[in-house]
Amino acid sequence: MNMMLLWFHGCLVGSDQEFAVIDQRLEDICDRVPDAQNCQPEPEIEEEGFEPIPQDDDPEDFPPEDTSCDSEMRIRKLLPTYNAIAPINTKPIVLTIGNGDETHMAVDLKKDGQSVPHTQDITCYIHEGDEEFHCTYLIEPLEDLEPNTDYYVSVLNTEIHPNPGMDSGGWFRTSSSRLTMDAVAPDTFFEGYFDREPTAVQECDWKNAKKYEITTTVDQPTRDNLSIIQVYEVHDQATGDESLMHSIILPTELASTNYRQVIRPGEEYPLRCFRAVHRDIAGNESPSSETICWEE
Repeated sequence: MNMMLLWFHGCLVGSDQEFAVIDQRLEDICDRVPDAQNCQPEPEIEEEGFEPIPQDDDPEDFPPEDTSCDSEMRIRKLLPTYNAIAPINTKPIVLTIGNGDETHMAVDLKKDGQSVPHTQDITCYIHEGDEEFHCTYLIEPLEDLEPNTDYYVSVLNTEIHPNPGMDSGGWFRTSSSRLTMDAVAPDTFFEGYFDREPTAVQECDWKNAKKYEITTTVDQPTRDNLSIIQVYEVHDQATGDESLMHSIILPTELASTNYRQVIRPGEEYPLRCFRAVHRDIAGNESPSSETICWEE
């Protein structure tokens, strides 16, 4: 269930170690450029290769990070990232990807080998093909974590998983401080509603699909840890009926990101409505953006 380049309004300066971004749009950059310094790469996880940027009329429409039609569930991103320093009110986030659901991987938060009391909010959603799913695990400790202490986020393959028993989690260490957020609602708007570029559609993707391109700008970029933008499809504004459709990884210091929402062929109507919320590593959430609805 993981991360591009629309057209530059600024510039991207790259090297083997870092990048700098100036006033540009990109889609879920941590999925697409996992080796970027701002995305805090995890050397413990073997990253898959990435396809070259397609040179066509739709350069933002990149191939997905997974080109296998029956790929096992695995970690897309772990927040806090491996060996990060995080606040005492940390609420870890685990993002997974593959052909499966929440029953394939069991997540736990541990200290000294013992589970830390917590609750979990888990949502899985289909991504861009019938065999590609993303799952979002929000881990909510019942109390603040102990300061200056090592914690382990366990991500254990269950018996349903093709490789049961393997734990691919990671450690982080708490600081002595808390993280707060005093943000206004993100600004979210449509870039357009297009057919996907055929040269960018991979074997396992839906064919002849359409996509919404959306840009979200947050009020308070995070300084020390990655955060996420939770994108909800709003089915009925009057009743509040909605569902999580995308968890977008937002690198540190980056305020704006461009992403796509691909629609399964044959399900183009009704036209979609979306809203976005910025969530940091401590579980603080911004007010919701306005709900935007595409109109023909």
